[in-house]
Amino acid sequence: MIRTSINYLFFALALVFALLAVCYIYVSMNACDKTYDKVLETPFNEYTLLPGTSKYMNNGKVNLFFTYRCNAATELWNNKKTNLFIISGDSTGADYDEPELMRTALIKNGVPDTVLVLDKKGYNTRASILFCKKKKVQNLTIVSQKFHNERAIVLANQLGINANGYNAKPVYTTYGTRVWIREWFARVKLIIELLIK
Repeated sequence: MIRTSINYLFFALALVFALLAVCYIYVSMNACDKTYDKVLETPFNEYTLLPGTSKYMNNGKVNLFFTYRCNAATELWNNKKTNLFIISGDSTGADYDEPELMRTALIKNGVPDTVLVLDKKGYNTRASILFCKKKKVQNLTIVSQKFHNERAIVLANQLGINANGYNAKPVYTTYGTRVWIREWFARVKLIIELLIK
């Protein structure tokens, strides 16, 4: 009886892992030729989406996802790869405002405030992409880490936006690993959404 239960458990775990792997690979394959690591190879787009993330982690240290995304966005601007940034993120209160903090960081990096548009209701990737769609954006560059860019590109394409991604530096920390693991489940959610629509 115990052996049978263990076999069922392993079978269930294998199915879950297979589902995660299939969804992860599917998203990567559908965006593999649309992400860029080198700024000079990144196509020009009038609009660039910068997805929000918190500036600080719970331990008070600076969130490298924040730093690397802002740096990558600055590289696009300095190399004339875009004319306008849509900074989309969570803004749940006066003391937590992802778009405003990213705006401040970009201005400090030399990006003019006049080319920054804030979306303070970008609570997730879908909401950020939908904001771009409401703005009638047809071609879009997304600035984030590669694994996030891939999912955002597939979602944008599904919503009728031709998107590519400029990859910010990856984050090789424990926190970065946790974010990457969450990405596996986010891709399953994306595939389910694509199948039911």
